[in-house]
Amino acid sequence: MTQRKPFMLFADASEVCTQKILLAAQVANVALKLGPARRPGVPELENGGLTVQYTNAILRYIGRFWEDSDIYGSSFMEASQIDSWLDWADMELGRPRPPHVGEAIDALEKHLESRDFMVGTAFSLADAALSISLFHYDRQGVVKLPAATKRWLDKCTGQKAFKGVAGNLSGSPPQRALQQGVAEEDGIIASYSSCVGGRTYISRILLNKNASKELVGQMVTVCGWAKTMRSANKGKLFFVELNDGSCCGNLQVVIADKAAGFEGLKTNCGTGASLKCTGKLVESPGGKQALELLVDEGSQVEVFGGVVAKDYPMAKKAHSQEFLRSIAHLRPRSSYISCVARVRNALCQATHEFFRSQGFVYVHTPLITAADCEGAGEMFQVTTLLSDAEKSGVPTVDGKVDYSKDFFAKPACMTVSGQLAVEPFCCSLSNVYTFGPTFRAENSHTSRHLAEFWMIEPELAFADLFDNMDCAEDYLKFCVQYALDRNGEDLRFFDEWEAEAAEEEAKKGGHF
Repeated sequence: MTQRKPFMLFADASEVCTQKILLAAQVANVALKLGPARRPGVPELENGGLTVQYTNAILRYIGRFWEDSDIYGSSFMEASQIDSWLDWADMELGRPRPPHVGEAIDALEKHLESRDFMVGTAFSLADAALSISLFHYDRQGVVKLPAATKRWLDKCTGQKAFKGVAGNLSGSPPQRALQQGVAEEDGIIASYSSCVGGRTYISRILLNKNASKELVGQMVTVCGWAKTMRSANKGKLFFVELNDGSCCGNLQVVIADKAAGFEGLKTNCGTGASLKCTGKLVESPGGKQALELLVDEGSQVEVFGGVVAKDYPMAKKAHSQEFLRSIAHLRPRSSYISCVARVRNALCQATHEFFRSQGFVYVHTPLITAADCEGAGEMFQVTTLLSDAEKSGVPTVDGKVDYSKDFFAKPACMTVSGQLAVEPFCCSLSNVYTFGPTFRAENSHTSRHLAEFWMIEPELAFADLFDNMDCAEDYLKFCVQYALDRNGEDLRFFDEWEAEAAEEEAKKGGHF
């Protein structure tokens, strides 16, 4: 294998991940030519028609390019160990401010006590990946390196190849790395979003009271689904209202024709399309929101999933609940259902937080049971007898169904309450609670009867009715306040929705 011309590496030279690749390439004697990054935080290597994305994949490709190179280890076992360390480095030290950096350094110190390099007796891909990260952590004061780790890092930085990359490393730490660290601490960059270069929840932009002061001018990446999309200025601009489900509001994204990926918006990209937009937050000239995202020259838009507008059943206007039930796979995208989901999520979290803080034990009670807890008899039955009923009929004894042939060898039903099952735990663990789905088979199809719902059932030991009442009152207050503190926007939406529904009903001459 020969290298006729340098590989193209599209990446930001100030990124730590780019510096890992440059160092590995110098050690492996692989020529690279650096080009502008196409995706923030995602380096791309091109060799002819082959494109390799992400840091560790590129490191492995470089390590394998020359057959006589030992940078990927001198044996299969060493290569396997290097693979493990690359993945470990990405998981444990892949952020500007790693959450468990102390534990990671302790593990490295123990590993390096009797070693000069991470694997084998020579500088490898594992050393390249880890030494760049620790070099920056050490300079930024993120962590103080113990003796063996410091000795190893000095040996790595003394490598000729490291000195060749050191021109980019001398002076102040990479600005982007520092900016990302601040953003993560402030909650701007979402966890587990490295695949898209680190995205920002739209709620962090729209629900931030000081957004104009703190966020204006920042480059961010948002991902979501288009609620509306329209073109302007003879097709040179697109205005997109983007929602990612983190809040009820939509972020206006203004995409100019100079942005990378602009042409992809012109085909099969309308309401409902899945987009990634990277641009600058600017003050919005309109009054609906403080900021909007400008995607212009040097920025990028990417269509993850296009939509044919005429085939997409949801519109910007509100839809009836009956219509939404007919498109169950899409109804979570409606404002009403998404608000319900967020408020319900908050109330579920509040439930667990309240009882945990009061010393209760959470008990999982069975969903399938042979006991009718409340004695009503209106239960959904669970049976396997019907699967063969068409062939051989339902087995009977003395004119009655023979449940000994059933799965549980007795009648079984979906539970109507977890109370009966949780009470024995109360007599052993003291204060307990169960929180899960229950089922009722009352043949009544009104808004006041549910076939399935979740029920919270606490049981208190050594307590009387007054203790029980105090617990119930404290629980309700905690849940209501929890939702008010975290879901104000969603609750305001319900107020507006109810007011509009009442107005519509009044116009029809009815009662709401």
